[in-house]
Amino acid sequence: MKPRNKFQQHVLELSRRLSRITEPQKRWAYKHYFDHIAKRNGSIFEDGPM
Repeated sequence: MKPRNKFQQHVLELSRRLSRITEPQKRWAYKHYFDHIAKRNGSIFEDGPM
């Protein structure tokens, strides 16, 4: 997205200063952010609540 006004240009400038997301941060996000939607019952996977 091309910044079209001063606010968007400022946001773009600030976003370039951010560091890369580290592997521990990615693991934390997957563990805490995404819902677990399946459960294992023996050797069969069943859908969880929707």
